[in-house]
Amino acid sequence: MSTDNSNSSRFHSPVDDPSSAYFLHPSEGPDLVLVSQPLTGDNYATWSRAFLVAITIKNKVGFIDGTVSIPDDSSPILKNAWIRNNNLVFSWIYNSISKEIQASTLFTTSAKEIWDELKTRFLQNNGPRMFQIRRELSNLAQNELTITQYYTKLKGLWDELSLFRPSCSCGKCTCGGIGNLCGYFENELVMNFLMGLTESFNNTRSQILIMDPIPSINKVFSILVVQEETQKSVSANQIQPGNIMTMAARFDQTKKKERPMCSYCNMQCHTVDDMEKLMQKYPNVSRVEFEKIRETSQFENRCLVWDVEYLNKKRENVKTNGRISVEARPLVQMLSVHVIPSDKLIDQDKPLTIYGRIYIEYHDTRNMIVHDLFSRKCDDAQVLGPSGGHLTLIGPDDPCCWPYDDCTPLNNNTRLVVDVFIGEGNKLFAEKQLCCEYEDMTIDMEKIELECVYGELCSLALHYIVMPIAVYAHLDVYFFYKQENRFFINVKGRIVARYGNVKGSECTLFEKEHDNEFERVEKEDPKCGIASMRLCRCWVGVPIYSSLFLDLDLSEFETGRKILKETLEFRVRSEVDNDKFIVDDDILILVSVGWASSSSQGRLRLMELDADDDDDDDESSGDDEHMDEASCVPVASSSSFFFRLKDPGCFAYSVEIFSVFIYREKYKPLQVYGSIQVASDECMFYVFKREAEDAFGLPEHSKTLPILDGPRLYDADYSLGMKIDLKDVESRWDIKGYVKWDLRYIDNGSTTNRQLCSVIQGQNGNFAAIHYTMFYEEGVYAIVGLLCIPKNGGHFRPKVHGSLVAQYNNYDYTTRYNKDYYRIVLFQRNRDDAAQPGTDGFIPLSRSVVAVLEKSSLIIEANIGDGLSDELSFRELEFKVCTMGTIERKLIMERNDYFIYIYVRWQ
Repeated sequence: MSTDNSNSSRFHSPVDDPSSAYFLHPSEGPDLVLVSQPLTGDNYATWSRAFLVAITIKNKVGFIDGTVSIPDDSSPILKNAWIRNNNLVFSWIYNSISKEIQASTLFTTSAKEIWDELKTRFLQNNGPRMFQIRRELSNLAQNELTITQYYTKLKGLWDELSLFRPSCSCGKCTCGGIGNLCGYFENELVMNFLMGLTESFNNTRSQILIMDPIPSINKVFSILVVQEETQKSVSANQIQPGNIMTMAARFDQTKKKERPMCSYCNMQCHTVDDMEKLMQKYPNVSRVEFEKIRETSQFENRCLVWDVEYLNKKRENVKTNGRISVEARPLVQMLSVHVIPSDKLIDQDKPLTIYGRIYIEYHDTRNMIVHDLFSRKCDDAQVLGPSGGHLTLIGPDDPCCWPYDDCTPLNNNTRLVVDVFIGEGNKLFAEKQLCCEYEDMTIDMEKIELECVYGELCSLALHYIVMPIAVYAHLDVYFFYKQENRFFINVKGRIVARYGNVKGSECTLFEKEHDNEFERVEKEDPKCGIASMRLCRCWVGVPIYSSLFLDLDLSEFETGRKILKETLEFRVRSEVDNDKFIVDDDILILVSVGWASSSSQGRLRLMELDADDDDDDDESSGDDEHMDEASCVPVASSSSFFFRLKDPGCFAYSVEIFSVFIYREKYKPLQVYGSIQVASDECMFYVFKREAEDAFGLPEHSKTLPILDGPRLYDADYSLGMKIDLKDVESRWDIKGYVKWDLRYIDNGSTTNRQLCSVIQGQNGNFAAIHYTMFYEEGVYAIVGLLCIPKNGGHFRPKVHGSLVAQYNNYDYTTRYNKDYYRIVLFQRNRDDAAQPGTDGFIPLSRSVVAVLEKSSLIIEANIGDGLSDELSFRELEFKVCTMGTIERKLIMERNDYFIYIYVRWQ
């Protein structure tokens, strides 16, 4: 934010503060592996050191050393955040240990507990490893090694051995004993180092031993390195004839020990023949990709086999299991703001100075979120030409900023506020609704909108794109300098983002094109060769079905030398994607796009239920409002109305599927078969299941598949996921992939009790979007029926058409998109396909089981006709959660011969 007030309110909780241990970055998931080598037992010392370094970078070390303890119940938000972080760190530890050890740690309750347990098991009592290290130290000698190689090997063993030594960290010792002990161990290391040297260093070793005090190991190392270089230079200039045969023999031995060099990629470890074998071994990587990896691997001094193996494995997994889902939601991306001066200003032919503020604000649950798009003070005004131009839009300085400042969730209360000044105090102010809440966005999946703000002297034209199913993309541009003495480069040019299937969708992310404008890309650490380029905007909302194109045109400011001119294409996926370019064999430019799932929308607010019932919606007889099971109307088995749940009453986790949205080109008709299943280790339920001979005919312009009925209840102790494998009979469309959850790492605040959308991508922009919610808190099931009862003992029951749609009283249904895809369609028939009630009076529904939170209530919107006319009777009825076995019925239609009720039983 640009103002002090917005800065102070941004981090109202440690959960939102990137510097807090409670903060979770979108890239930090339970599948993350922090160390390259898993713990096997005998490598605990090196493993724990590597893990501590990695988790310290993540700012989560307090969860394993106990410094971040669990908050008490008076801080429910912090306690919930602690549970999330604890489970996340637990998963990182779990992913970093071998399968043999994993089985014994699975049911540990906290990250600190598993860390302490591993330390107790593998460090304090690891006698065999201590013996092995001491034996290696006693046998270690320099032999043919250089001083640097010998020192590195010795120091690694010594540091690992020191981890097994007891140490005092109380900080209260004043006698100096700790310092003397450390000095003793330092001298021991020096002695071990000197003992293994070759005879050529005898004189130097003697001089070091007579020094008082004995120099430190680092000083000894530097002395010996200088001596080694001196010996090399002397040997090169003074070769004695008698030593020629000896040197020749040594040269032959050295040649035999050299690692193989590849003439294809100019790197060691393999030969050009190995390259051909690699291409055969990893068929999922093309030769062009091999060449790209070869160039950049050589520049970064890393073996290309690692990158090739990773890329091949990733693509093999896609072939076998399909693509992993990405989480999406409706987003709005502001593309540009154009200043249009009045004729009066144009005639003055003077530059325009623009300052002030343009921002978007909306409510997310209980918080007001403000996104700055333009923010400048008078002394920092943007100068435009007399005919106007585009304003430079901004984003957050901190790439970890949350929520993302460059793209906005599409809420019903999203407002655009313009508070801009032109020249000296000429103010242009406006406040507008950003988007139309009733429009069906899925008809035109990416629609560019225009908002105009008119003023006396100047007007603003704001272009933005509305995306119903989109994710966040975070752009980074890194410079790797090959020369150690190069610390920065001054860059000018432009970076523009656009969408592959939308014309006129340019969004400027970097622009320094005037004569005196440039961006200094400087190393943050002189010892590190990496520098990050600062962009004015780094977050971009991207439609799930589109490509993100980046047009980069960058030059060196002083010389005008072209650094990079490329157009890059990035497809939406669940992981970081990047491309690399080498500039004059001196600079490597890495363009990285990280795909971040949006925060799920519509958190369910647990409201206090009103104790008063709406009697106007009830049947005329008040005795039927709440009936026990004995007094309810019997139901025939043909209606599939009542059945016994596996675990009636309260549950830990339940998945409620609202809709399955099917996107394909021009919404052409399909014959869909395959399955969608939600499964854990213990149970499995189908959301959709059809064989090819019984394929579901999805008509032209229809967008959703039918959902199978039934409860979906899961034990929180087991892993949970969703598998999707759908095809078209004529092979015009296919989707295969999976949604991966782990109930141990799902918290009550971010994923559960919200409106979620998981998207599985297919080819050519096709995809399936599953809209659902996950209930974590206690709840029950509502068994819903539509009942027709004749009057006066008659038998007439007309056919019924219309719709019956269920929703929750505390979810957000203010937008057309949420109404269409986050509600449960229980019944949908037109007049030509009207449903005939059964002999028991119940009308067959497509779905009848709905999970409802105990503190929530179910709202059923009925729009029912009797099949005799086109007239429909509309009622919206609320059913509050009751005790198990309670039955309610409420009237929705009354005619001369019959009643039609909505019937709900709480199970």
